[in-house]
Amino acid sequence: MTLRTIYDLPTPCLILEQEVLQNNLDRMDAIAKAGQVNLRPHCKTAKSAEVARRATANHSGAIAVSTLHEAEYFLTNGFTDILLAVGMVPSKLPRIDRLQRAGADITVILDSVEMARALALKARDLSKPLPVLIEIDAELHRTGVPPLAEELTGIGAIIHASDILRLRGVLAFGGIGYDRDSLNGIAAAAERVRICAVTAAGRLRAAGLPCDIVSIGATPTRLAGASLEGVTEIRPGVYVFMDLMQQALGVCGYEDIAVTVLASVIGWNRAEQRVYIDAGALALSKDQGMARPGKLYAPYGLVRSPESPFPFENVGVTAVNQEHGYVSRINDKAPFPFDAFPLDSRVRIIPNHVCHTAACFDRYYVIDAEGLVVDAWDRDIGW
Repeated sequence: MTLRTIYDLPTPCLILEQEVLQNNLDRMDAIAKAGQVNLRPHCKTAKSAEVARRATANHSGAIAVSTLHEAEYFLTNGFTDILLAVGMVPSKLPRIDRLQRAGADITVILDSVEMARALALKARDLSKPLPVLIEIDAELHRTGVPPLAEELTGIGAIIHASDILRLRGVLAFGGIGYDRDSLNGIAAAAERVRICAVTAAGRLRAAGLPCDIVSIGATPTRLAGASLEGVTEIRPGVYVFMDLMQQALGVCGYEDIAVTVLASVIGWNRAEQRVYIDAGALALSKDQGMARPGKLYAPYGLVRSPESPFPFENVGVTAVNQEHGYVSRINDKAPFPFDAFPLDSRVRIIPNHVCHTAACFDRYYVIDAEGLVVDAWDRDIGW
């Protein structure tokens, strides 16, 4: 595409800094190699074939997704080793069959005896055997079977006895790391997740069941965690872009956040001491991230200039309508710096949770280290 600046782009839109992205990819690549594990990036964050190609460049090419639409999109773009990391149900098997027929080596997950039985019954018409991982509850109490639950081996036995299902191992999500308030706390959470996954794998093997894969996920636990003993693959997702949640946890800095929302200043309200931008709830999402002591916080994202990676001091998006963002002071009652926000000027919003913020956009405008727009990468939307 023709080189241009961000001032030539429509707003709101997503800006992706290519150099920052690559630095983030290199960081996780080094962690995976040091731990001698496979890196299977969770592509629900970027939903972009171009990002996935760079994230898997030094690894097996395996990816994880959250929706069948993502699986179809990535298969179309040449990715075949795909883990659908959300619980499978029999009604989705026809789409699984179409993916298999089109060349996908797709793996699914489940977490109950009932679902194992239902899938074993309904999967008989699939084009080829279907690999399955058992989801383990790593103390998050969201989905998954506890590693010491009696039904774990029962689930494994049902899968293993099936003519069409293939038991491959276990999967755990490291979401408990988001509840910690220090890097040491996140590292301790990472160890708890590892123990849960490895314990479950050991129980399956002790019961004479196959368990080749021990897969764990989540960005903060991986960046702060140490040991990967007994683990075969990691599935981080947000690490490719980072966001304010990761910065608040301490696993990255502002300069590591690769994606921002470019917005235009569309109005002033001196009486209310705020300005309006054309990025509202649909562009930023209503995910309010997390407040942490000592960390700058605004409910819908912090505001930075187009050139600096660091946010304005005590300025953030404090309210949103569908297409309007309200930018005002936070943490103090000083006069709003209207001179820094001329009408029709551009600002960049640092997202609280980049997975949610990016969800309504169909592309990334990619910029180089000099701020020139060098490409546009598509992203998947749909279920």
